Amino acid sequence: MEVETKSRLYSLKYDKDIGDSRVNISYNRGEFKKDELDAKKGIGDYKGVTDEVELHDTIRYGDRDYILVGASYKEDNIEIAKVGKNAQEYESTQMVYS
Repeated sequence: MEVETKSRLYSLKYDKDIGDSRVNISYNRGEFKKDELDAKKGIGDYKGVTDEVELHDTIRYGDRDYILVGASYKEDNIEIAKVGKNAQEYESTQMVYS
């Protein structure tokens, strides 16, 4: 079996203190490509992109206490192509927390 994989990860982050609050914004992007040649499984080509955005606010009160409020969104786009089959696309994952 022969496998070739390439991947990249990009990330941006911003933090800002405003009074008793600390706001965090982040963006992450992952990209990957995998080519596979296997005598039993055939030829496979996998490509994907994952994007994630997160915003949260840490609000301090008292000496050592805080409340964390935020939201995150993540989207996975994956394409799988195999010889003899149609390409398939998958999208998934949304999350909100507080």
